[in-house]
Amino acid sequence: MFYKQEEINIIGLTGGIASGKSTVSTILVELGAKVIDADALVREFSEPYCPLWNFY
Repeated sequence: MFYKQEEINIIGLTGGIASGKSTVSTILVELGAKVIDADALVREFSEPYCPLWNFY
């Protein structure tokens, strides 16, 4: 028995300040994409006593 494998596309969204990254990521989410916000992850992990805190 064969199973159809789902196609996965990986998009890296970069740009300067106020270039529309948040707008584009919002549109991608509305279209069903999964978004990983690296800025949000770094903020969360670098809070006091979190995993990255000891590296500062």
